[in-house]
Amino acid sequence: MQINFDLDANDEKAFRDYYNKHDKRAKLFGWIHSVILFVALLCLFLITEIGLVGFLIFYGSIIIYYWWLYPFLQKKIMSNPEVDSSIYHHTATFTEEGVEVEVKDTKSQSYIKLVWSAIVKVGGNTKYFFLYIQSNQAIIIPREKISAIDDENIKALLNDKVKIKLKM
Repeated sequence: MQINFDLDANDEKAFRDYYNKHDKRAKLFGWIHSVILFVALLCLFLITEIGLVGFLIFYGSIIIYYWWLYPFLQKKIMSNPEVDSSIYHHTATFTEEGVEVEVKDTKSQSYIKLVWSAIVKVGGNTKYFFLYIQSNQAIIIPREKISAIDDENIKALLNDKVKIKLKM
């Protein structure tokens, strides 16, 4: 079965968001980062005389930056047409042996052939299939850009051939 689709920066962002939400190490890193930041600010509070109000204002501003301002700026950057929003045309061929993916853009062309055992795990949601080839790298297949019949065929093939499945 052969499918054709285009990927852009928004599709890459969707994978990063999915990875950060579902990967245990990414979650753990987020918690560790928050604890280290809290401890560092607590030490600053205890060493200096900024007071409790100063500590809360400083820590609160950092939390606002990480949880509100940073994601807002990321969305703003991604929506900027000057940012590299190149569209890459993909052709994926699913066989009994594995997956072959050909990627073309305006400047280059690449080709990858994977046997089913090279796919570490499969994840996804209503919009994408993610075929992990490493713990943090995946082949992205947008479900919205392929037909419903291809979507069902791919899902059945992945359930049959790949051992580890994530939530879909």
